[in-house]
Amino acid sequence: MSTNFRNFNFTEGNNSSITGNPAFQFAQRHALNIYRSNAIYTFIPKNGCTTLRASLAVDNGFLEESQLSSQINWVHNNTYSYSSNIRELVTANYTFTILRCPYDRFASLFLDKFVDKTPIAWNFYRQSNNKFELDELTFTDLITHFKENPNILNGDIHWRKQCDFLIYQNYDDYFDFSDFDTIKNTLSKKINLKLIDARKLTNHGRENHTMPTDEIDYSLMSVKEIHELKTKGILPSTNQLLTSQNKSVLEQIYRSDLNLINLKFK
Repeated sequence: MSTNFRNFNFTEGNNSSITGNPAFQFAQRHALNIYRSNAIYTFIPKNGCTTLRASLAVDNGFLEESQLSSQINWVHNNTYSYSSNIRELVTANYTFTILRCPYDRFASLFLDKFVDKTPIAWNFYRQSNNKFELDELTFTDLITHFKENPNILNGDIHWRKQCDFLIYQNYDDYFDFSDFDTIKNTLSKKINLKLIDARKLTNHGRENHTMPTDEIDYSLMSVKEIHELKTKGILPSTNQLLTSQNKSVLEQIYRSDLNLINLKFK
């Protein structure tokens, strides 16, 4: 039995039932069970989530580690199979989540989901009323559209604010996405969870790419042009995409996430 008293987000000042509270329901759906340790992991897309979900699939007994390379789609299709009920949320022995710098998360979104023209990019295309041809979309275009159309922010979990996912007011551990070793070692020690690095199974991330060395403004380079670089093993860094104006806009959009990260990690 947990000795920690759990306080929830999205309930204060809201007199509707929990089942009729969309913000609570959204966060609850993304609070995933780790059954053997009676732990809750809040899943936030673009924050190492495939590695965590693959690790949960193995730890919860649904897959063997050796099966992951051929069953990665199973991992993605069963994300919400572990979503928590109220009792599980209240009685969890351990809770954690992984936070990521919003600038880096948004750059990763663009370089992964948009440059490869995944279904997430086509979702944006539809939500923007087909305003942009995806091949011609730039990083600056994307940010500017979010600034001018704030309602789109809740249109996909891959760009939604990280704070929207957090069911608890406080977690036992907040991990920094950039410090994988600490995440791996702490979860192994506290709940005997083996983290299985899934990046090589999905080809996500920039670990296998080199940064360009020229002085081009990559924030104005089209999806098509960056994709051509990506096929050659080259991808711009977050800093190479972030002009001062782009950074200022993202700061406004994701201010609550930045405040939380500064509170937890600074």
